[in-house]
Amino acid sequence: MQTFYLHSNQPLGVVVHRLGEALPGRQDFISPVGIVCQSLKVLHFLILQHILQAIKTPIAEAVSAVVVMLLEIVFKVCYIVRAVQVAENIIDAWLSLVERYVRDVEVAGSNPVASTLMRQAGHMSCLSYYNDNPKNGVISMIKTDGILLDIDGTMWDSTPLVSKAYKRAFRDKGIDEGRVCPDTLKGLFGRPMDEIFDKLLPDIPEEIRRAAQKEAIALEDDILGSDPCDIFFPGVLNTLKTLSLKKRLFIISNCQKGYIGLVMEKGGFTDLITDHECFGNNGLSKAENIRLVVKRNNLNAPVYVGDTEGDRLACEEAKVPFIFASYGFGTPEHFDEKITSFPELASVIE
Repeated sequence: MQTFYLHSNQPLGVVVHRLGEALPGRQDFISPVGIVCQSLKVLHFLILQHILQAIKTPIAEAVSAVVVMLLEIVFKVCYIVRAVQVAENIIDAWLSLVERYVRDVEVAGSNPVASTLMRQAGHMSCLSYYNDNPKNGVISMIKTDGILLDIDGTMWDSTPLVSKAYKRAFRDKGIDEGRVCPDTLKGLFGRPMDEIFDKLLPDIPEEIRRAAQKEAIALEDDILGSDPCDIFFPGVLNTLKTLSLKKRLFIISNCQKGYIGLVMEKGGFTDLITDHECFGNNGLSKAENIRLVVKRNNLNAPVYVGDTEGDRLACEEAKVPFIFASYGFGTPEHFDEKITSFPELASVIE
């Protein structure tokens, strides 16, 4: 049995991904717009029926039917031309209008049902569902004053581009380029760069291995810098914007120096990040950098979002709660909270 909750204040991403997971045949969805196109009836029922009809607007049914018909046409056109961002903006605007209307009714005090709906929605911030352990209809929320974010496997998947860089460097050094591929890197990302190359090239002499590492990192920076880097997971920017309104955001990674700056620039969220740190800057482990950033920014209740067992162990060492991004590269068995898409992060942060 699936239980849905209507929440206010949330961008499209959470709505779409939650619906995508909940609906039958979700494995066939190939884009957020695709999910929306096939989810309009659910959106219609949850948003229009539960809100507009609950408010007893006389023309609610007629208005909602027309709106859904028009939205469906727009969504399908956007889907055909792959204008995902356009569709996201349309849905964000639509949800904002519905939310504003309900709030106006609540303020006016003209309908107790609407007021009850909004009070319930105030405890949450997205459309969500629970298949297993529904927790009696209550979503577990994590209290925090700072969200610490991993990059690879959490905000984007750079392995196809990074693999190209490593292969080229290996060729230049006379090393079999078949030693590396995107899937290989997914199993190694999250570790310090020295350790990654030790795992990739265990039988290669130290001097050649480090030379290959240095060239690979330089090529990686060049490739990522020149590529559009359309490799972010869905909803990252919108979710960061939403979270930044109520929490400070940080990035902590085991990456090389300059990588975090490149990611922020490519993602368009440099101004949303309060502070960041990485192994390439100071040679410290992830746990040490977590503690460093926490101390540097006077955080009292930080939380870390990552996708690997290494991230979990770092959090355990630093004594920081760990939110597992299960859509990423790793499969840690223990975590404080789990998200199945990046936008879902906004639904677990109080």
